[in-house]
Amino acid sequence: MGRLNTAAWNRPFSLEGDALEIYARAQAASEDPWQPLRGYADVSRLGAPFSADWTRYPVSDRLVFTIIGLLARAPNEFVAINLAVAALHVINALGFYVCARFLRWRVAWAFAFALLFSFCSYNFRWGVTVSFSQTFALPPLLLLCGWVGRDAPAVRSRGWNWLALGLGAWLGGANPYLGFFAGQLAGFATLLQWLRIRDSARLRAGILFLGMLVGSFALHNASYFMADATGAGRLTLSRNYAGTEIYAMKLTDLVMPSASHAVPLLADLGRLYRARSAFRAEFFAPYLGVVGICGLAGLFWFGFRWVLAKDRRRRPLPDGILGVGWTLLFSSAGGVNSLLALAGLDIFRASGRFSIFILLWSFFFAGRWLQRRSQHVGRPWVVVMATSIAVLGVIDSLPMQRIGAVMPYDSSLIENHRALTAALEARIGTGPRIFQLPTTRFPEAGKVVNMGDYEHLLPYLASDRVHISYGNLRHTPTSRAIRTVGQLPPERMKDVLEEAGFHAIWINRRGFADNGDSLIASLRTLGLQELSQKFVPHIFIFLLRPASSPHPFNPSHPEFYPRWDPTAKRTIPAIRVVKDWDDIEREPNRSWRWAQKSGTVGIWMRRAGTVRLSFLAATRSRGNLTLELAGREVWSMPEEARLRFEPGLELPLHAGWHQLTWRFDGRLRPAGGTDGRLLGFSIENLALTVVDNVQTPPESDPP
Repeated sequence: MGRLNTAAWNRPFSLEGDALEIYARAQAASEDPWQPLRGYADVSRLGAPFSADWTRYPVSDRLVFTIIGLLARAPNEFVAINLAVAALHVINALGFYVCARFLRWRVAWAFAFALLFSFCSYNFRWGVTVSFSQTFALPPLLLLCGWVGRDAPAVRSRGWNWLALGLGAWLGGANPYLGFFAGQLAGFATLLQWLRIRDSARLRAGILFLGMLVGSFALHNASYFMADATGAGRLTLSRNYAGTEIYAMKLTDLVMPSASHAVPLLADLGRLYRARSAFRAEFFAPYLGVVGICGLAGLFWFGFRWVLAKDRRRRPLPDGILGVGWTLLFSSAGGVNSLLALAGLDIFRASGRFSIFILLWSFFFAGRWLQRRSQHVGRPWVVVMATSIAVLGVIDSLPMQRIGAVMPYDSSLIENHRALTAALEARIGTGPRIFQLPTTRFPEAGKVVNMGDYEHLLPYLASDRVHISYGNLRHTPTSRAIRTVGQLPPERMKDVLEEAGFHAIWINRRGFADNGDSLIASLRTLGLQELSQKFVPHIFIFLLRPASSPHPFNPSHPEFYPRWDPTAKRTIPAIRVVKDWDDIEREPNRSWRWAQKSGTVGIWMRRAGTVRLSFLAATRSRGNLTLELAGREVWSMPEEARLRFEPGLELPLHAGWHQLTWRFDGRLRPAGGTDGRLLGFSIENLALTVVDNVQTPPESDPP
């Protein structure tokens, strides 16, 4: 893992995917420590020429990121995250150790299993998120649930009440996945107590926890739920039923070792599993490790013997078996979580993340079994056994091959971006505003050709002064406008960007199917100067001449709505996508967009005239499909038709901005296959022509 020196603490643990977003949160918090508490309402260096507003993005762990932001002010966000990850390993171990000692385990076993829990595959792989890895509250949570559900009168309940309040307050503001499942366990424990003996003290503790959990969650997410949703047609996070199958818990995930396992044979097994799996899910984080697998097998064996036992009252069923059973029933593909997703609650799609609860029950069972078997064994031998199991388990969980290979690469990557942004600032001054291409959605855009998700954040992380265009939330007017500017003809795009005060165009060639060659050639024909650099070879930078009095472009202007088909030949006037349409889909000689209940397009008329629309409309189920202009129906398709070609719908339009809305009153149908969308109707090969020549076509839509 490298020496523990200053340089090592400055290295990013990972610069892929979600880790980049986590570093960006830390960077924003370091510039303004109040940002996490305000829900990141005004991230000034993201989303240029605007400020990114993430209040429509559910952000947890606000207090934690406030502390990380304060830490990042001294060195940088990478040191702060690394310190937080290290601190969490210690705190997670303490959380388990204290609970084990409360259960009267011997120190050696408590320490060994605390170490195994702290460095389990789940905590290690999710460590850089500083969110999913906050598992220190889960061991006391399981103790609390066991105490609440126990069928015996309570003694000394005051401490349990305080524990319930504290855990509820913390988990309500922590990662929603952990809080969501913790609420289920506490709810079942409370219900179990109600069905057993209805002890008031135990019921009180369960109710206190649930009440505090809900209240804390509402308080921490108030800015999200109360945010103005104007212009955001959907929640920022895009979820569907298919995701609950892709990211669901699978039994093989619990027992399959990492592809970067320290033992080559086991690493080969992990690589084989990943290669043959049909789902590109969160591989190897749910791995229980050899000790956890043994504990789970022991739980299952105990449960099997309990089923066969004649006198079951003398052999009570461990709570761990009930907990593991519910976790598998809820989290497995096609389980309860899938049913909830079908009903609309699809936000918790990655139910494989609940594997940490199975790991805890397995550890508690294995530790208790070893504790009982070693009661009469001398301390030296217990220490030797516990140490051996801990060392074996940690080696089994940590992907040591990956650390040495990835961290130096990530370190050089960020250093090269620091050198590049420094060269850019040396050329055009401090605080440059750069427009990044290709324009991508935030968050969760996924891989764009060969450009990784969140890769546009690298210049933001590498400099304390650079302003970047990336970072506005998807489905917002500012995000839509920036994406549309990126699709303008190069000459028009240059003019718009200079008016808005941009200093440079930043092109990531890995995000283009043609390596960005056509775009680079077009910008060169405009005579734009290039920044010569060798630090990051796949980045091309063209310099602009920003206006002396810049002003941001207006997202509500018709020009900054995307064209119906961005790749088709440009027509004047253009058909603009206003709201509620899915991305365009194509096959040879045809292109179409899907919508659910409605979809709106816009047409900007420079002068009054008559236009002719042609299109093919299709519905997924029986229902009336109509087209409205200014609230007036101008076209309809009967319920029984389900398919209709319109060769030429003539519409007289005055000068100005017009919105046309298709409305469908039928049932939505699933798209089928791995596509989790619900679809209502589609409009195919939508085209517009001017009939009376009153429209005088300018070179582009009016600025």
